[in-house]
Amino acid sequence: MKSIAEMVRTMRKNAGMSQSQLDDAADLPMLTVGRVEREKGHIKTKYFFRIAEATGHDVIIRRKDENDER
Repeated sequence: MKSIAEMVRTMRKNAGMSQSQLDDAADLPMLTVGRVEREKGHIKTKYFFRIAEATGHDVIIRRKDENDER
């Protein structure tokens, strides 16, 4: 399973955005994306959802199946 930092980095790069551009697009405090990607501290859930939306992604939470090996 990917870490939150890896997911944020992948979403940002897939959207072709710099860290600063994503901070602006997601209406986040300056340098938030950089800190998240470097795993410096925790990310607020609302920030993760904003990042997903700003990069054109959806966050889907599903129940884990018994046979799911994740």
